[in-house]
Amino acid sequence: MVNAVETKVLPEKQEKSKLVKFGQTINLNLGCLGMGLMTSVIGVTLLDLAEIYGTTTRDASHIITFRGCGALMGSLFGGMLLDRFNTQILITSALLIASIASSLIPICPTLPMAYAATFVYGLTVGIFDTGANIWIINLWGKKNGPMLQIYHFAFGIGGLLSPIVAEPFLSLHHKSTGDAISHSHSVRSIDVFDETSIPFYNGTRPIATILRPSRIDIPYGIIASVHFLLFISMFVFYWIDSSDTKPPPAVQNEGVTAGKCKRYTLLMCLSFYLMIYVALESCLGQMLSAFAVKSKLQFTKSQASYLSSLFWTTFTMSRVFSAFWALKSTPKCMMFTEHTMSLFAFGMFLWFGETNKTMVWACAAMVGIGAAGMYATVITWTVEFMPLTNKMMSISTIFSGSGGMAPPFIVGRDIDENPMILMYACTGLCVLLTIIMGMMWVITSTMTPRKSMVINAAELDYVEDAEKGAKAVVVAKM
Repeated sequence: MVNAVETKVLPEKQEKSKLVKFGQTINLNLGCLGMGLMTSVIGVTLLDLAEIYGTTTRDASHIITFRGCGALMGSLFGGMLLDRFNTQILITSALLIASIASSLIPICPTLPMAYAATFVYGLTVGIFDTGANIWIINLWGKKNGPMLQIYHFAFGIGGLLSPIVAEPFLSLHHKSTGDAISHSHSVRSIDVFDETSIPFYNGTRPIATILRPSRIDIPYGIIASVHFLLFISMFVFYWIDSSDTKPPPAVQNEGVTAGKCKRYTLLMCLSFYLMIYVALESCLGQMLSAFAVKSKLQFTKSQASYLSSLFWTTFTMSRVFSAFWALKSTPKCMMFTEHTMSLFAFGMFLWFGETNKTMVWACAAMVGIGAAGMYATVITWTVEFMPLTNKMMSISTIFSGSGGMAPPFIVGRDIDENPMILMYACTGLCVLLTIIMGMMWVITSTMTPRKSMVINAAELDYVEDAEKGAKAVVVAKM
């Protein structure tokens, strides 16, 4: 009777555990999608934010700066908090705060208050991103590679969807100078206001008539609703299973043989790798359109926009392929292939960047494919040899956040006079990434992979042989 009862109860517990596991993973992926939506929508609505707050685009762009600073601070303190308190509670609370802060950004009374709201949102991003990566690693163990690729794929989907969500609510102007008339957007709705209420009024006649007022509070409200619904979903799963995701220290350090010096060296290599990778991704993603228009090939703005879309589409969709690839391959093999393709693509960019439009299109797609999986793959590679705590991940997240703020300083000042500076800078960053990958290769070649994180049979044999060798050495010394 006892055995019969046990056979009935155990599958139910396993099924419930699997349901919670997949539910939490889906929530984290949707949270990353929400982050992608919010990150992209700020750029899409930047001109409207400047109109709403009656300021210049330059001053309004500091909203991006405050978000970045908030993310860095959130990563710094989030790592310490996540290691000390229940991860589920902190991330669920962060989503609630994020939903409130994101809804306030376009409706604050003053621009400094919008800065503050964006800074608070950035804090939640830092906490979420730091905790979510480690949460997925702890949930899936040696199968974390594909799950991390899907998690980062969700961010790209958010970035692609954001312009679609925001575009119908952007302001529409009918500009007139003398008798010449031009339209800044195609007219779809006409809401003409009193001329004296228009900012561009010279006292006699309007220079610009507003045909459609800005309603960006709606897309920001939609994104806030996504965050709030995720807060409710995470709260429900916390009510079902309130256990923390962090394994005990003894379990976390199981199978770790390398010394602290070697592990912290590998962690710093990971941090610098992520910083340079994000700088490369941000430079190319944000400046590719400007390069195409200002280069000798003289793309039209429309063509340049499609070129940028091609890069982001291939970049995002390749993360799906990387998730399946990670099931069958090792991180080392993936890293080598991704770097080879990216270096080749940038070499072609340097050769044809100002002479052949077709090759520019091909190279943009090739870089998107090659660079897509690097971020998740390098994390998976690192955790094969050492455990990553939230505090450790927060260090890497701070470095990667710093890389995201690099484009204005690396290429922004010189791209007008010398558009090829973008390709020189990106090629240099790719070379630096490859050098760091080589350093990590050397370091990990002297470390034994953790058996709990190895999924490849050949590697598992290598680990067991290494462990037997280590025992033989100990016996010989005795």
